[in-house]
Amino acid sequence: MLLLSLLLIRPASAQPSAPQQYVIAIGAAADRLASGTLWLYSDSWYGVQQFKLAAIENGLAVVPQDIDRLKREANPHPNTDAYVIVIQAGEHVWFRTPDIPPDKFWADLTGALGPLGNTTRLPTGEFQVVLNGPIKRHITFLYPDGRPKANLVVSASIYLSDHNHCGFHQGLPLGVFRTDAQGTIEVVAPLVPLYFAGLDYYTPAGTGPAGPAYTSNVGMKIPADETFVVKVAWAVPAFTAQLQLLTATGRPRPNVDVYVNWSTNTCGGADRIAGTDGKGIVQLHLDATITGLTLIIGGPYSGGDAEGDRNTRRLSDAELSELFSKHKLVIRWDPMPRQVPPMLARPLGYWTSAPVNCGAVSGKWADPENGGTWDLSQTGESISGSLTILKGYCGSVTWQVAGRMNGRVATLTATKPEPPVDKCGAAAAASITAARAPYCNTAVPR
Repeated sequence: MLLLSLLLIRPASAQPSAPQQYVIAIGAAADRLASGTLWLYSDSWYGVQQFKLAAIENGLAVVPQDIDRLKREANPHPNTDAYVIVIQAGEHVWFRTPDIPPDKFWADLTGALGPLGNTTRLPTGEFQVVLNGPIKRHITFLYPDGRPKANLVVSASIYLSDHNHCGFHQGLPLGVFRTDAQGTIEVVAPLVPLYFAGLDYYTPAGTGPAGPAYTSNVGMKIPADETFVVKVAWAVPAFTAQLQLLTATGRPRPNVDVYVNWSTNTCGGADRIAGTDGKGIVQLHLDATITGLTLIIGGPYSGGDAEGDRNTRRLSDAELSELFSKHKLVIRWDPMPRQVPPMLARPLGYWTSAPVNCGAVSGKWADPENGGTWDLSQTGESISGSLTILKGYCGSVTWQVAGRMNGRVATLTATKPEPPVDKCGAAAAASITAARAPYCNTAVPR
């Protein structure tokens, strides 16, 4: 009888919690929200995820309390840092809770809406949530000397998160505004932090090659103040400078890429901006956010590439200072000559599972250690064919191959590269030689 009782009780105890009803109003209990949406946002380094918890109709929202089902349907990232409950009451009308730690959120799902306003448990079992109504907030934008930044177009939103890997903001849009003659906008929003997406401005960053240095910023968060003043630089000193690259003997060095580094509050901060012409000259448009310049021949290269290290040169602090002060600089630079490393000599057929004729090399042979493929045809002792080496996004180069079979060793010479210069501007080796034996002993461990 006891076992039967336990079996009967267990399913009942496993029933999910019943949905919780919330009565939502704005400003006063009598002013129920006619319609809206209740959202759940989960925030992690990988970005923000949005999930609809419930619709709001005539002030009533019915929120599921089955935690297991809610987790499956919302599918938040395993590394979620925080949850935020949001009520959307119109296109540009939003209310949000502070960030809620994951363990606290799932432990008290029923009370998660509490921070949105004044919350009361009604005798009928519903929770009544009276939201604090939005207010008129005034933000003034100024130049560093106090002059108003008039006619500035600003996209405003309620701040939600910028915890992702690039620091890009994701928020709740309030609309687009234009500053008046005093540099001021009026935004109607709850007293929570705001964010101005796409706002370009500059902040001091110590001293750089041009003297005072700045960081280039995109987007701005402001605190939960009723009035706030933004006083920043909207432009920085900029100029055009001429850089000329010569060989050690004074000959122009064309086709050298110039990469620039700059200080920024987002991802990026490095890119190719120009290349030298036939006279080795390049005109550079620079400003006070620049922190460094790098010269590269034949790149781009991956990290740790020995050839890339030989063909890359970063301007010294003294060179940067001269370029920024005089707006003109001549550099003489002779990188180490390109060296073709000897090819690794794995036997032809080593990377296949099929046996190879010990006295012949006809066929297509993968050669991943050297980044290529041999395509050979043997007649008697004479060998002809091609060698193709892939160079990633720089394309591929194919050589014509000729050689002879001497006993069980093929002596191969690859010449006439096509194209002679790859897509990244690096010259192909004029000649490659290799001695290869067929991989005919399939009993040899690989």
